[in-house]
Amino acid sequence: MDRLEAFKILLRVVETRSFSVPARELGVGQPAVSKTIARLEEELGLRLVGRTTRHVSATPAGQRLVDEIGPLVRALDERVARLARGDRAPSGTVRIAVAPGFGRACVVPVLRALRAEHPGISVELAVSDRLADLVADNIDLAVRAGALGDSGHVARRVGETPLLTVGSAAYLARHGEPRELPDLQEHECVVFFTRGARRAWRFGRPAATSHHPSRVTFLSSNADDIRAAVLADVGLAQVPGWLVAQDLSTGAVRAVLRRHEPEPIPLFFVRPAQKRPPDRVRVVEQFLLRELAREPLLNVGR
Repeated sequence: MDRLEAFKILLRVVETRSFSVPARELGVGQPAVSKTIARLEEELGLRLVGRTTRHVSATPAGQRLVDEIGPLVRALDERVARLARGDRAPSGTVRIAVAPGFGRACVVPVLRALRAEHPGISVELAVSDRLADLVADNIDLAVRAGALGDSGHVARRVGETPLLTVGSAAYLARHGEPRELPDLQEHECVVFFTRGARRAWRFGRPAATSHHPSRVTFLSSNADDIRAAVLADVGLAQVPGWLVAQDLSTGAVRAVLRRHEPEPIPLFFVRPAQKRPPDRVRVVEQFLLRELAREPLLNVGR
């Protein structure tokens, strides 16, 4: 068996959570893909994927293997492709869909480094609090947080971020730090307002319970507005860790009620499944993985 080809097939099976998508891409029957994975499992002595009537998913051992070999296989493919085209550098625009705030916090700060490494590539951010239609909106890569529906696209879990309850240092100095959940009744709160409803706060794990703040002083559907309100000492807020990572590091903001934190929010890169991504998209995806891994609150690659 061609071990490298088997690894490539494993990567696609895990990325697409399917045997049928890699089979269509290779022009072979689904049983051939299943047989390749079975032979690889036999050679390695590991169960790599779990199979049910509806889903295919990586086992813990399979996910570790994919995390280890994925960057190596993709780097090899990229190098071979560059040699085949005469080592021309990838170029063009990569259109990335992000939620409000994420682009400012995590993408824009690394654009200068991206341009230095890949001067032929430019980035266009599509910023919205709704889920972009990757095909209709011509999106090359989307960064999404939380559970994903079965969209048929290629989704790759890249990290996770804590859901933190935070307040500015000045606000906490004036009002005190809540120690238990009932203490929140005495605090002013800043709340996300999306799709016509206030977003409940969540506490506890493994199963989180909802909490609706009683003293809401500010609402917004924009993550940057929520952060600005916290920094302006308006009240406490519950936010994804990446939104206030810099503020936590400077001490301007502090996290409270840490022992009541819910499960972290998973982060995914999502690409359209209909076509193989061009070199410029693969380059940007690998670059973002490397740069986002520098932020501890994103837990990229861990």
